[in-house]
Amino acid sequence: MLSAASFGLISLDFDSAEETITAAAARGLGWAEFYIGPDVSEQDAERLAGALAEHEVRPASISSMARLAQAEEDAEQHLAWVRSSIRVAAALGAPFATFMYGTHPVLNRRQTDERFLGRLEPLIVEAEASDVTLLIENVFSRRHSGDLDDADATLALLERIGSPRVGLNFDPGNFSIGGEEAYPYAYGRLAPFIRYMHLKDVARYTPARDGALEGRRLLDDHARPACIAVPPGAGVLNTNGLLQALQRDGFEGPIALEPTAKGALRESWLTESIAWLRRNGVAFGSDEEGAERKEGVGAGTRGAHDE
Repeated sequence: MLSAASFGLISLDFDSAEETITAAAARGLGWAEFYIGPDVSEQDAERLAGALAEHEVRPASISSMARLAQAEEDAEQHLAWVRSSIRVAAALGAPFATFMYGTHPVLNRRQTDERFLGRLEPLIVEAEASDVTLLIENVFSRRHSGDLDDADATLALLERIGSPRVGLNFDPGNFSIGGEEAYPYAYGRLAPFIRYMHLKDVARYTPARDGALEGRRLLDDHARPACIAVPPGAGVLNTNGLLQALQRDGFEGPIALEPTAKGALRESWLTESIAWLRRNGVAFGSDEEGAERKEGVGAGTRGAHDE
């Protein structure tokens, strides 16, 4: 049964890792995700461990903006980000280190897969030694086509990898931005590999209706209209059907809420999203109770179809 302890927050929308932790605790959420570079380094691990313990929030993933297939002259930097993520995840007891596939303007899918797999192989060895699972996030294609915006291509890659040390960070909103049916199609194809999720609904950005972006991030695919994140149930994603499937399949999380906005817009998005989740069967307490709710923070990290 999904509860507040199944959900968490992504640090990209906050000014610091500590702010992410306190915001998660204040709403009774059990998890937080941090990014190497923007808000976390290896030198921060001890300090971050203390803040997590104080607020009884668990680290879900130590992530990075690494794009292993896309990187060319800066490939060593992308690999270094992933290696740093693995080390920090191991130090904090986070189950996952997440990164992306990437795009390439010239190479075809077979060639980019070969490049990606060649760079992934030594990382799997390091992850195994550190008891960390590597997650690839499906992402819409920004500058060029070819990222993991296609469910069948994503499935083929994961099946080819064939390692229990590699899974999927399933972002249904990202599939929707790229024009893929996130649920039921992508979820149905990829459920055996899902270990972690980002949750946002998305809608086409229309300035006349939505106003200025202000603190919101524009989510722009290379070939489709730009989108913004909206609360679950307010966009194109069949969020209700996905939520029912997660509950049916026994997925316990972590699921990171992703506002893609800062300040008051972020807080409004979180309030509306949690209210929607509560109305649709997720066991959230009231916002006032959130800071005091500590039970169940150690929700499972296994995917619905893990063995």
